[in-house]
Amino acid sequence: MSYSIKYLETISGIKAHTIRIWEKRYKMLKPNRTTTNIRYYDDFHLKKILNVATLLDSGYKISRIAKFTDREIRDEIKKCMDHAVDSHDLSSFLVSELIIAALNFDKIHFEKTFNTGILKMGFHKTVELVLFPTLKKIGALWQSEEISPAQEHFFSSMVKQKLFSAIDGIPEPEQSSKKCILFLPEDEEHEIGLLYFNYILLKGGIKTVYLGARTPIQNIFESVKIIRPSHLIFFVVKLLPIEQVEKYIKSVAKKFPEQKIIFCGNPEYYFAKKYPDNISYLAGPNEAKKYFKLPLL
Repeated sequence: MSYSIKYLETISGIKAHTIRIWEKRYKMLKPNRTTTNIRYYDDFHLKKILNVATLLDSGYKISRIAKFTDREIRDEIKKCMDHAVDSHDLSSFLVSELIIAALNFDKIHFEKTFNTGILKMGFHKTVELVLFPTLKKIGALWQSEEISPAQEHFFSSMVKQKLFSAIDGIPEPEQSSKKCILFLPEDEEHEIGLLYFNYILLKGGIKTVYLGARTPIQNIFESVKIIRPSHLIFFVVKLLPIEQVEKYIKSVAKKFPEQKIIFCGNPEYYFAKKYPDNISYLAGPNEAKKYFKLPLL
């Protein structure tokens, strides 16, 4: 694939102006040229700039990195990963590796990187410090049309597989004072955040019923009648007019007055409006754990 210098800036965090300076001063990247002399970069350049960004984030000087061969750069990254004691340091390595895996549809590289995170940080930190930041970067690239929808879908699919597998490994709680129904509105299909919420609750011993994406309100009615849940939980990920989201949230609160309603997503949807007392907004996993009094794993 071919990439613009703006794309390299977006994905690496290194300014395009800086990349150009390094090209001249250190001969680090030698861009390809079109017949009309427009510069462009390929997969080799992309991997290298990500690796350089990773080493910079670990405290290396660019003057030192510039002297490394490509093999030495990879060896230094591996050395840093092996000796990383801080989750933040390790997560920056893993995010870069997962981006490379996503762009190349490389399942083996994804698995290897994910398993390294599990081994060194555990499942929770790998999801929260590695998978979610990678999803955010890839999502931004997809929205700016810098990568194809297929690459974003590949990575999202891999993440969902890991979450479904982790959920399947948790025994169903036998007793719980709380029961939660988790769902997405009818026009919402981005369920990774909801899946992780489901995992957190089950891991904390709370019973859940997962209805998934694009759930009609009638299905929620039928489920509530049978299950009698204490909480209804949903996410609003898609960018929608605030008025539309406000109408939906108030409708859910009115239809299910006996349940506590929790929603997650863009905070503008909550803080810009006043909602009924049975509505709560949770910004992320740690707020969810505190709300339900679960261990901050």
